[in-house]
Amino acid sequence: MITAVLVIIISFVEASKNCQSGYTKCRDGIQCFPLTSLCDGQYMHCTDGSDEDPDFCREQSCANGYTKCKDGVHCFESSGLCDSNDWSTIYHCSDLSDEDPEFCKVQSCADGYAKCRDNIHCFPLTGLCDNDTLRFTYHCSDLSDEDPEFCKEKSCADGYTKCKDGVHCFELSGLCDSNDWSTIYHCSDLSDEDPEFCKVKKCQTGYAKCRDGIHCFPLTSLCDGRQTHCTDGSDEDVEFCKEQSCADGYTKCRDGIHCFPLTGLCDKNGQYTIYHCNDLSDEDPEFCKGKPCPADYTKCRDGVHCFPLTGLCDGSINNCLDLSDEDPDFCTDD
Repeated sequence: MITAVLVIIISFVEASKNCQSGYTKCRDGIQCFPLTSLCDGQYMHCTDGSDEDPDFCREQSCANGYTKCKDGVHCFESSGLCDSNDWSTIYHCSDLSDEDPEFCKVQSCADGYAKCRDNIHCFPLTGLCDNDTLRFTYHCSDLSDEDPEFCKEKSCADGYTKCKDGVHCFELSGLCDSNDWSTIYHCSDLSDEDPEFCKVKKCQTGYAKCRDGIHCFPLTSLCDGRQTHCTDGSDEDVEFCKEQSCADGYTKCRDGIHCFPLTGLCDKNGQYTIYHCNDLSDEDPEFCKGKPCPADYTKCRDGVHCFPLTGLCDGSINNCLDLSDEDPDFCTDD
């Protein structure tokens, strides 16, 4: 049993201490810097200057939602692909490639964006047939983002779903969200308040269906002893809560009922202690050792505490009681 526990602890501590999402290591292999700052000609993030070295930058990939200019050095937001209009043109690339239609055609849009029918411009999927034409907010120069036939061919953005008409998108949090005081329709065909329509739709990430199978509620509110989100009261029913998983970045207390943020694992300091669990398990070192850290965090050498990857050997405050977050050997150990 002791061996098994040791294996678990070691696996968490030795889990990749690479940089957090959207960051990469400097050439020295110790410091991390944001990929959005790759050869941006501004502030130097690496003490060895590698984040402004064109040869080093060519070897790196851009952050999610960014695209390399044709020069292979600079990155720019993918939403800036051929985004000029009749009033202005803002270039993001020193070689002007971000406004070259042929270059734009072979590039992918950022998550949550789609190509217009011309295959050049990108537009936010939240603007798909949003009937906002009265405010002259066409996103596509060919007006395809308001063409019902074009919209039917497109999927909605994450966290959105199609109305029954197959044209319009609305936020999943709006599924049958009427209450005793008001009803706000998101679909012109009123399908977003049809219980049978809502039953066959999944909730957005971080939400779960109430016991009635119609309404959605945020998992962060699972048996939180506060406001009831479900008309049937199931989100505050202990037995129902035990059956549910927590939202991403959250974990169950030892009681199996309540959820708390993983950033709260054994997070007490010398000044105060905030308990997130009624059974106080979130400050029990043995309980914390068996839990993983949230995304973009890693364990200190003690296997108990979690700290943000941005704090790895950042020369700033100590995040770990054992001071391992400022130990170069610990920082470079993948």
